[in-house]
Amino acid sequence: MENAEKGLEPESREITEQEATLVRWLVEHGEPGCDRLLDQIKNLKVISKCNCGCPTIYFALHATGNSRKSERLISDWLAKIGDELFGVMLFEVAGQISSLEVNCCSGRVVTFGLPEVAAFLGYDDLAVDRLTAPSS
Repeated sequence: MENAEKGLEPESREITEQEATLVRWLVEHGEPGCDRLLDQIKNLKVISKCNCGCPTIYFALHATGNSRKSERLISDWLAKIGDELFGVMLFEVAGQISSLEVNCCSGRVVTFGLPEVAAFLGYDDLAVDRLTAPSS
């Protein structure tokens, strides 16, 4: 199985409501011009997922997805859950939403679910958070 060798597990399903909510938020808060991708969200199919335990998923608008070789980052945020930071990134290929990547920044948490939009913060917010955090 080619995808399993690359750390991916095949999937064949519709995008969930939670996934769609996250993707919509990432598109709305992504680089300028991302709003052109909003209409794609309702038609996204999940075609594979990461097999490491993270909730990273790969999309297609049609039967198959695009090659990941030309993926381009269009939205990059952090989510703070408890004391852990998670990277939340949305990618596109050739004008189509291609993947939603979520990873634990510290690497300490291996298996986890999707963060809620309320947990999102920008990199500037993180700098302010660190400056205002009480010293140990």
